Amino acid sequence: MSLAWSNLRHEKIRTAVAVAGVTFAVVLMFMQLGFLAAVERTATVIYSALDFDILLRSPSYLHLSDPRMFPSQRMHQAASYPGIERVTPFYITINGFQNPETLKRWSILTMGVRPGTVPFQMPEITREVQRLTNSSAAIIDRKSQAKYGPVNGVAFSDADVGRVAEIGGRQIQLAGTFELGTGLAANAAAILTDNGFVRATPRRTVEQISLGLVKVAGEKSSEEVQQISDGVRQLMREQRDVVVMTREEAVRRERRYWLFDKSIGIIFLMGVAVAIVVGIAIVYQVLSGDVARHLGEYATLKAMGYSDGFLARVVVQQAFILAILGFLVGWLVSLLLFAVTSKGAGIPIQMDVRIVTFVFVTTLLMCCLSGLAALRKAQRAQPADLF
Repeated sequence: MSLAWSNLRHEKIRTAVAVAGVTFAVVLMFMQLGFLAAVERTATVIYSALDFDILLRSPSYLHLSDPRMFPSQRMHQAASYPGIERVTPFYITINGFQNPETLKRWSILTMGVRPGTVPFQMPEITREVQRLTNSSAAIIDRKSQAKYGPVNGVAFSDADVGRVAEIGGRQIQLAGTFELGTGLAANAAAILTDNGFVRATPRRTVEQISLGLVKVAGEKSSEEVQQISDGVRQLMREQRDVVVMTREEAVRRERRYWLFDKSIGIIFLMGVAVAIVVGIAIVYQVLSGDVARHLGEYATLKAMGYSDGFLARVVVQQAFILAILGFLVGWLVSLLLFAVTSKGAGIPIQMDVRIVTFVFVTTLLMCCLSGLAALRKAQRAQPADLF
């Protein structure tokens, strides 16, 4: 390790360039993976807040913000199956939002709940939903982007309770706030009663359900929930207007839609691949050039009896040192960029263990592969090269 470190210290500028190249690749990987994880997280943020074991939804369901509709009779059928505790209707769509004070229009994720039901498993939302005492009342997500706020650039807070706005061209009054997150289709979210939802969504009735949230009775294992889900599916086998699936299936399909069916996930995955290729190219060029400049020294070592294995260890050790230095600098830079991006753009981009581990291992492999590729020149070094 001392020889490898001495080689890198001998040409500080070239080493700094190599570290900068690895840092660039590391930062690029961190950012692409951070955005990819944010897509995965926001894709299912609403599902994570809903309380259900089995889901009823339309066969033409596209994604959570565009779930289409199925008739309410299917909920009554599901509720009749043994082991079902309750079936709760849930309404969701994208609507227009306008603040009368700023007169700006934006899209807003609008959810509707039936009074007296408990579709959410988050205590704060359940408590705030009780404030929806009429069809004109609404509660709004505090994580909505600040541009939606009554004062441009200032996010919603409890201080805005009582203010008036418009959803779907209908006047609503803010009755409270909650904190959830809006998903990928809109930058704001609000909850109304089922009648309030229909009022703000023309051509919809309360009998046209977006999602049916099925809760099984008692504590059931995933296998038992799967059996009940299969039973409900069999019960409705002749119906063509509803699809039955477990919570895990619904979440998995939603993630797959945003990560693989939509271009957004593929773009970020390609970004990670590009970062790896760029890192390999940069480190290879640096190590290859270093080996070429020191062929004479390597030939001398061979003449002294050192093996190709020893030379290989030296080159790989140099790659390892570059990987560690580049990763540490890239990690610190990425932490700063994550914080700035999350606060400035409202994207829930977070540094978690999965991302750090993947980038660290990938950086080591990337640099070691570059070192192994550069070894060919070192292995060709012969004592005759001295003359």
